Amino acid sequence: MPFLAADAAGRIFSRQDEGILRWNGKRWESFGESSGLIVGGGINSILFDRDGGVWLGSTGHGLIHWIGYPNWENWTSRQGLPGNVVLSFLRDRQNLLHVGTRSGSATLQTNGYFPVTPIIFSSTSYQWGNTVEDAQGNIWAGSLSGLLVRRRRGRQDSSAAIDQQLVFRPVGATLDCYRDRHLQHQAAAIQSGSCKNNGVSFH
Repeated sequence: MPFLAADAAGRIFSRQDEGILRWNGKRWESFGESSGLIVGGGINSILFDRDGGVWLGSTGHGLIHWIGYPNWENWTSRQGLPGNVVLSFLRDRQNLLHVGTRSGSATLQTNGYFPVTPIIFSSTSYQWGNTVEDAQGNIWAGSLSGLLVRRRRGRQDSSAAIDQQLVFRPVGATLDCYRDRHLQHQAAAIQSGSCKNNGVSFH
């Protein structure tokens, strides 16, 4: 699947089997194991931080932070990440980093560790494929099994009073969440169509 992203400076990034590619205006620069980057089975997602840092979600090697060539930081299950396959992440307006993995979700703490966020709607950990923040600062997460959850602003833990299960569609995965121009949230799904939050309910 093609993978393209642009940083604040307009530089284009793409992925390759062993790492990432960056277009410098004339040619592609390759960053992989020889550059100190180890990604396991490849790159699933990319995030450009406010400070110019690059975050990578890898397949098998957890969360990777590029803090400037050739320096990389890495978090795996040893640092509390619920899984080493990272599918999505979000830097919210409170500067917290929310990470969705194949085995659940977690929020990076200031001490550099991830306390695992328990899943309250099932005994099975969900694969969080997409995460967004709405206009009120609530965090929305969509799973590959069709679950859509809203977490109240500022909360990093999970309880029935905090997380709200909005949609569960076992026949189709919630592939993407995004805000429209009215700051309403959309959730796109396979086979089961799509649903829209208008502040009250889903249709």
